[in-house]
Amino acid sequence: MPLENKINEEIKAAMLAKKEAELRALRAIKSAILLAKTADGQQGDLTHEDETKLLQKLAKQRKDSIEIFTKQNREDLAKKEIEELDVIQRFFTHTFERRRIERRIEKNHRKPWSKLCSRNGKSNGRS
Repeated sequence: MPLENKINEEIKAAMLAKKEAELRALRAIKSAILLAKTADGQQGDLTHEDETKLLQKLAKQRKDSIEIFTKQNREDLAKKEIEELDVIQRFFTHTFERRRIERRIEKNHRKPWSKLCSRNGKSNGRS
């Protein structure tokens, strides 16, 4: 499932559960996705690499804000940024897991069919 669809589902759930911090972070992610999709030179949906870069950018922004707010003794604002960062980091695992699965499929797809079949036979005890 693309990240955008996952975000939309999470927004609905956060609205129903009335989770303010989660909703703020999800809306920020959705906004960044829409901006990236409508940027000059962008064609169609975002790739997994684009999604990962986008999440990294948002996480870095939050980390920088947290650092600034803590230096200025604004713990209330830093707390909000920390809550948003937690939500953003939750989606890193989503994109990394999907990317890892795709790499494994791609790797196995490149192998000659005979190697895959011979390995299957050995694991099933047929050889």
